[in-house]
Amino acid sequence: MDREFLAQAFFPARFLIACWVAEPLEAGELELEGHKLVAVNTGRTDTAHSTCLHVPSIGLIVGGDTVYNGIHPYLGETDTQSRLEWIATLDQLEKLEPRAVIAGHKVPEKRR
Repeated sequence: MDREFLAQAFFPARFLIACWVAEPLEAGELELEGHKLVAVNTGRTDTAHSTCLHVPSIGLIVGGDTVYNGIHPYLGETDTQSRLEWIATLDQLEKLEPRAVIAGHKVPEKRR
C-alpha cells in the first residue's frame, strides 16, 4: 500500500500530499540564519552510521545518538571495538570545545 494513502486514511488533514525527500549535503554543511551548521560523521556509536551537528559560531553540539546524559547507553548493537570507537568519537567532539551539548538521549525533564 502507498504510504501517502495510509497517512491520509489514518490521519486525515494532518499530512500534505506532496512529500519532500532529503538530499545529502554536498559539502557536509549548510547555513541557517548566518550560522554554519556542520554535519559531523561520528561513525558507529549506539548504532551504525551516527551523526551529530556542530554549530561552531555558538559552540553548540547537537549530539544525536552519539551523546547520552544521565541514562544508560543502548549497547545492544555494540561490541568491545565499537565501544572503543565511540569513546574516541566523544574525545573528538570534546576537542571542538563546545559551550553547550544537547544529548540525543537523556532523562526527561520533570513536569509539574
